[in-house]
Amino acid sequence: MEVEFTDRHTSKRYQELLEQIYERVGSMGSRVERMLALCEDALGKRDLSRMEEFNQLDEQVDQLEIEIDSLAFKVLASQQPVASDLRFLIALIKAVVDLERIGDLSSNIYHLARKLASDEVFTLPIDLLAMLRQVREMVTTSLDSLVGRDVETAYQILREDDLVDEAYRSHRKALSVWMREDPSHVDPGIKLFFVAKFLERIADHATNIAEQVIFYVEGEDVRHRGKKRRIQIVEEGAD
Repeated sequence: MEVEFTDRHTSKRYQELLEQIYERVGSMGSRVERMLALCEDALGKRDLSRMEEFNQLDEQVDQLEIEIDSLAFKVLASQQPVASDLRFLIALIKAVVDLERIGDLSSNIYHLARKLASDEVFTLPIDLLAMLRQVREMVTTSLDSLVGRDVETAYQILREDDLVDEAYRSHRKALSVWMREDPSHVDPGIKLFFVAKFLERIADHATNIAEQVIFYVEGEDVRHRGKKRRIQIVEEGAD
């Protein structure tokens, strides 16, 4: 994966270090995407046959985070990047934090799915799978926006995050009704509530990545904005 540089650093060592970071972020993202795919199989099909693969992916994501942090420190300490190169490096570093958290949340979902699979009472009373697929797509799209430095795609993620928030609120209400119908629904209902919550948080982390892309490319910091201003920014980005 080749990285284009725009600032004063053009040394071979500098390019090699930044390319190594870029490639490892891509590898980390691919593993997180695979973890979410396995979560979908575990939750929707009760297929836990790939648990060993899942655990290996989880360990690899953690190891990649350590490797990227080490490489980033070398770049910052020895190369002192400036301007857009520095912003891009910061965007990658922050994306790594979000990807690691997505991995952790995926692990939480997978282990909840494992517990739910052994519960004969358990059925999906709401369409959590649709929410999971939507969140998976957000993660993939956010990574595409980062790799391609694609602001238009990043703005798309901001729009989709609002839809996931609405889905989460809907699922939460439906679960409350379902649990009140029968005492045997309470335990699986609580687990499903946490699955929905973890999915909502994964969507937030995908949104964080998109926000970093917007900041890197446009210099616009859209974090921590009020709802009204955020909608305005999203609409402006779509123009």
